[in-house]
Amino acid sequence: MYPESYIRYLIELHLTRDWFECHEIMEEAWKEEQDPELKLLWLSLIRLAVGLYHERRANPKGALTMYERVLEAMPNLAWQRLKIEPIQLTGLVEERIKAVQHNHHAQAAPPYDLYLELPLCDHRLIEACVEHASLIGLDWHDREWQHDEAIIHRHSQRDRTDVIEAREASLAKKEALRRSPPDSLEM
Repeated sequence: MYPESYIRYLIELHLTRDWFECHEIMEEAWKEEQDPELKLLWLSLIRLAVGLYHERRANPKGALTMYERVLEAMPNLAWQRLKIEPIQLTGLVEERIKAVQHNHHAQAAPPYDLYLELPLCDHRLIEACVEHASLIGLDWHDREWQHDEAIIHRHSQRDRTDVIEAREASLAKKEALRRSPPDSLEM
């Protein structure tokens, strides 16, 4: 009923709080998605996770940019397709924006135990999360976070070879197109 990537995202978001992994999971779903409406929902979930990641790493500019983009997109998205209550989600994103602004102005340390619980409104979705979490040794109802430096600094620890190769291939293709002579029209 729900895509596995969405269930995995919810488990990472709520239980492990590995927001970099949330980004990775949803980015793959976003790339493969054919439904334009779902594609925009996946993009907003990516941005939400990236905002949380930036906030925890004391990057207020990055966090605010992501949260504001989520907030801007909110009215145009069909959150009910994901069984997320949109009014409550809007309030949560607004709270994050205020917290980031306050912490930045107060020069407060980032909240490493930062937590955001999406307002899910379908018991079948929650049951799917409970079941999937238990299969990987997690308890959906246990929101106690285990501080993990590896998760906090995840982006700097991953192998980026595939990303770099894809960028280089894209640049080479663009350069080849730019250098190729335009088709001539015969008279």
